[in-house]
Order: sequence, then structure tokens, then C-alpha cells
Amino acid sequence: MGARSTRLKEQLQAQYSKLNTKVKWSARAEAAAQKQEQGTVYRITKQICGGQRRGKAPICSKQEALLTTEKEQEE
Repeated sequence: MGARSTRLKEQLQAQYSKLNTKVKWSARAEAAAQKQEQGTVYRITKQICGGQRRGKAPICSKQEALLTTEKEQEE
């Protein structure tokens, strides 16, 4: 039972650490917003949200049909 509680404690500590970091960044963003530093607010918000996720853009086939899945695009 000792190993189980140690693992659980480590998991909870990691979860707490992530949430604590997000709270601190949110506080910094709020302070920057009050000072009307929009560039800083944008940068912090982007960092909190995890940045930009890029996906594949849909392409058209020879018959002008829109191909949205990766399998269709590869064919």
C-alpha cells in the first residue's frame, strides 16, 4: 500500500504544480490587462492555452471534391 500512496502523491503533486503555474500566469495576464499591455496579455494567454495547433488543410481533388481526411488526401 505504501507504493500506491507514493505514486498517488507524486501524481497529485504534478497536477498541483501544473495548476499552480496556470494560476500564476493568469494573475500576470490580469495585471498586464489592468496596465493595458495588450501584447503581454496576448503572449501570456497564448502560453496558457498551449500555443497554436496546426492541422492539415483540406485540398480539392481533380473532380473539385473537398478532401478532408488524411486517407483521402494521401490517395
